Amino acid sequence: MARHRAHKAMCPYRTLLGLLLGGIIGAFLLGASPSLANAPDTARLEEGGGAELTGERLVRDVTKAAVTLSPRPALDTLPSSTPSPQPTPSPSGGTSQLARYGFYLHVHGHPAAVIHQVREVKKWFPGCPIHVMSDGNMDFTGLCALENCSFILCPPANDRWHPWPFLRRLYDAAVILRTEFVILLEPDNTIHGPIKKTPEFDAGGLRVKERSFAGAEYVQRLAQDRRPGFKWTRVNQEAGLCGGSYYRTAAILDAFADENVAKIDWNMLGEKFSKEIYSSDFAMQFALAARGWTIMPWEESAQMHEDKEVPMSGPKDAAFRHYSGPVGKPTYELKWKKEDSKLAKERPAKYQGKDPNCQVCYSFQRYVELWGSSKCTNSLPFEYSDLLLQRYHPKLQTSEPCHPDIGSLCEPGKLHPRYSTTGTTSRPGSEASQPPSTTGTGLAPSSAPGSIYGFYLHVFQSPAAVIYQVRKLKEVFPGSPIHIMSDGGADFGPLCQQEGCTFSMCPPANDRWHPWPFFRRLYDAAVSLKTEFVIMLEPDNTIHGPIKKRPQFDAGGVLVRDRSFAGADYVEKLAKKRVSGYKWTKKNQQAGLCGGSYYKREAILDALSDERVAEIDWNMLGERFTKEIYSSDFALQYALAARGWTIMPWEEAAQMHNSKEIPMAGPKDAAFRHYSGPVGKPTYELKMRKEDNHLVKDQPAKFRGKDSNCQLCYNLTRYKAMYGSSQCTNEIPFTFSKVLMDRYHPELKTRKCDLPWLCEPGKKLGT
Repeated sequence: MARHRAHKAMCPYRTLLGLLLGGIIGAFLLGASPSLANAPDTARLEEGGGAELTGERLVRDVTKAAVTLSPRPALDTLPSSTPSPQPTPSPSGGTSQLARYGFYLHVHGHPAAVIHQVREVKKWFPGCPIHVMSDGNMDFTGLCALENCSFILCPPANDRWHPWPFLRRLYDAAVILRTEFVILLEPDNTIHGPIKKTPEFDAGGLRVKERSFAGAEYVQRLAQDRRPGFKWTRVNQEAGLCGGSYYRTAAILDAFADENVAKIDWNMLGEKFSKEIYSSDFAMQFALAARGWTIMPWEESAQMHEDKEVPMSGPKDAAFRHYSGPVGKPTYELKWKKEDSKLAKERPAKYQGKDPNCQVCYSFQRYVELWGSSKCTNSLPFEYSDLLLQRYHPKLQTSEPCHPDIGSLCEPGKLHPRYSTTGTTSRPGSEASQPPSTTGTGLAPSSAPGSIYGFYLHVFQSPAAVIYQVRKLKEVFPGSPIHIMSDGGADFGPLCQQEGCTFSMCPPANDRWHPWPFFRRLYDAAVSLKTEFVIMLEPDNTIHGPIKKRPQFDAGGVLVRDRSFAGADYVEKLAKKRVSGYKWTKKNQQAGLCGGSYYKREAILDALSDERVAEIDWNMLGERFTKEIYSSDFALQYALAARGWTIMPWEEAAQMHNSKEIPMAGPKDAAFRHYSGPVGKPTYELKMRKEDNHLVKDQPAKFRGKDSNCQLCYNLTRYKAMYGSSQCTNEIPFTFSKVLMDRYHPELKTRKCDLPWLCEPGKKLGT
């Protein structure tokens, strides 16, 4: 990045020797070594999310991957809402073959029922993995530590009424379980024996006689993109997808993937029909059918209503029973045994009093405000339409402040952002998803819905340059929101208070060399800005005019001629899970993603989310190629391409190298210029004006002496030890491999650690 440090000249023109060496090494390894496409991807299934695959082939590929890899992935590669304790993985021992059934327990409270259920599953299905997810309430870490299951505590979202977190959590469970089928259980289910016959369809549940859904024509039209001729029939719709239902893992990984859920027009469905379509059992029908997966009633699921022994529907000898109506719920009558009291704990204090009971009360922006990230929910934003808000929350449109009862929809005591007459409400992410600044944060007026451009200034020092940039942006792009992030350097809070921008002071991480904090900070900026595109600037950029044409691609930057990256086969393989037939071309790779680059907000929220970043095998890439892949402009290419987003050179970005007026690449009238080489950096020559001194404060005392200049010096454990939390970085742990440590920090093999960002000072690495 354009951080004012001498040892690294960033994007796009590095030393020719480095590029040649990287290319030679990459070409040699790709030619002489096994294909990168065969390298293990231990963060998720090798295949299984690709929309281009047929159901039969997708199941075959999921089966092959799960047999090849460990039975279940490490849980630290999946979202956890609580830093301690971490989700509890089951032991690695067990069958090396793919288990047929995995059990996903969707729970909230009722500890006696949950404990009973886990033990019943282990009794009737020994060896089958179990994953427990609590929707922001009881903590079952102790239970899973004892009973060898995995557990995750998600933020409270009342997800039975909100498809975006519900479907995401079931998706994550499927990734963890790695079984052919996932069986969903709720605490009111009872288990009465083994499954007698392998399920025949893609999903199934208890029979709900004579039920049908509206909107079949719309759903079938979506489905035919994947499965021509698909029909969502009356008998399909009679399958009740509640506790005691099954799902083919391949179907979950396709239909409940964030991007496929986002393709459904949930607002239109809710407006035309009923809010019932948002309940989890209805929403799963819509999501699965919209991708052409076949759902049918299941003979292993029975509905008990009037009698505890005679089902209202389904056979008496079904493996699973679900209860409703006069019969009550037998498991809720169980008493919590004294000897089991340590197996469940009350919810964490941060979730107390925040449990939503309302319906139509989900907002992606509010979720991120409350919980600091998009963990356990769809990372692609969804907000209800005006019509739905008017229908179900009419008081919001009468300028009545948001009531605490709907705090998951909007901030209590404030107007809903959409109906604010002043437009001065905080943008999502400005307070919760961004770390608090001790110097104060200026909250800019929220950008109007549909704003095209928002600006993310990635800075460290260079205060005169940053002040110039903010004022120039306000001149050329009036009304466009600006977000400044300081990587532990100067404090620009006062500047934003005066100029109407948002500011975040992050811990120093030298993030231009460490993708995990770099991506998280850009992600948080995208949440804050709420614009269609995010334009990233560094202090060495200059601004020369408006953007003349709306960007055509998902991301773009300055043209770097004749550049290419190694590992395209591996990246394309990951990308095809989202975009069938995606190619990471030489033209794509020639886009330099440094200051003066743009990004579609949707691409940022998908590709740079913590869990997506964790799916990439960064150690393998660094080992096989070069440490250059960790520099921010290279890492951005890998992360975006690995999700199938299209990156191209941009005509509004010019590279200045030998002249301040004649670009080395890009047009002379480009809106943004980036500088390197003999031409120098004109903004760094600017002097602070005396009248502007009060707009910038020095680096906070708590960060002094902790500013990292080293490369490959990132470790989440050390980050949290130094700064007290995982704010401003990826919450999923990453540790550099021994190969990389031996290669780039060989001195640590013979001496105690003196790199506090990597290991504890005074101790040997790894101890």
